[in-house]
Amino acid sequence: MAYTPINERIEDMGLGEDAELLLMLLPLIHVAWADDVVHTAEMNYIRGVADASNISAQGQQVLDGWLETTPTGEYVQKGMDLIRELAQRGDVSPDKLQEIIRDSKKVAEASGGLFNTLYTVNPAEKSLIAEIAVLFCAQSIDWDQSGVPWQELEEGLD
Repeated sequence: MAYTPINERIEDMGLGEDAELLLMLLPLIHVAWADDVVHTAEMNYIRGVADASNISAQGQQVLDGWLETTPTGEYVQKGMDLIRELAQRGDVSPDKLQEIIRDSKKVAEASGGLFNTLYTVNPAEKSLIAEIAVLFCAQSIDWDQSGVPWQELEEGLD
């Protein structure tokens, strides 16, 4: 299989000028769609992250598309692979990868569960967050600034 340069793969994904920001949002989108619906609180959290990063109008259109229709598994995998490759090249810092994982957890918690206290993260969301952590070669994810390693993810998300 021939190697396709990163810029061509980004272009093929239709990410435009906000490619890096959108790639960083894609794991959050993936977690939001874990239960086949993006809840209002999840959407609001993701939009808040995008707004804080000064997303352009074009980037907002891409994000809106992702929030309206779930990206395919193949599309998400391409994006995740790009993030990992950018990190391996040093273009995405380990701190940024940890931030993505923390934000993914916050998206999962946003939907509330039972009275916003019990079962706030469902098993599908837990599984996706664990996959994201492993994909990004996370060795230690500071979930709540208490130093909880990713191996304790299952307990930390309960």
